[in-house]
Amino acid sequence: MRYGVEMERPALAPFKPTERRRGLHPALRNPVRVGIWLGGASLVVGSMLGWLQVWLPYQGWSEISSFERAGDGLIALELGILLVALGWSDRAADSRLAIVVVAPLVAGLAAFVVMRLAYNDGAIYIASLTRYGGHGDYMPGFWLATGGAVVATLGGAGRVLAARHEVRFGIRLDPASIAGALGGVAGGILGIAAAVIVGERLSGSSALAGTAATFLAVVFGLAGAWIGARILRSFVPPPPAR
Repeated sequence: MRYGVEMERPALAPFKPTERRRGLHPALRNPVRVGIWLGGASLVVGSMLGWLQVWLPYQGWSEISSFERAGDGLIALELGILLVALGWSDRAADSRLAIVVVAPLVAGLAAFVVMRLAYNDGAIYIASLTRYGGHGDYMPGFWLATGGAVVATLGGAGRVLAARHEVRFGIRLDPASIAGALGGVAGGILGIAAAVIVGERLSGSSALAGTAATFLAVVFGLAGAWIGARILRSFVPPPPAR
């Protein structure tokens, strides 16, 4: 006679397919989220278009892209991609981390400052053409990007106001956070510089080189920021256990 204890065998739960989302995406139903991602999309599209058109004697009309001269379009493009991701992501919308909540507002304000600087730079350049008998004006792409910056800023402000009772906006600096921030900034700058060098070598045309460098800067900049933050944080010892 055999004695033993009968145990239930573990059984796998039946497979349940993910339910399909019905109706519009939540990012399309929330006015605040619409403002964030729509402003970011306007920045992306506007930065890909021409920003200035100038006329000079014996040369006629020419178009100046956002990536030429000061290259403000590159910064506007990257901020626009970030805003689209923040506005469309359900995780970012539901997050109660202070840094995630204020990120759309900070990115929108940064984009507005960039567009303001680009406007001043364009005004100085257009004024300099008058001595040669030329003139110029801003193109629709510039105004589209500027409007996107304004809309994204308003959407970011609405995001902060909506979460003001649920999020504690406190600032606490610790060595690891400072090291990560410094490493991220340094890595991002090195990544963008590497993208410019690679973009110039990929194409002999200045216009194509600027376009290649723009797209590479997004990838290299983000990758460099992530790697730089990880490396510099590794040098900071962990806090003592309590």
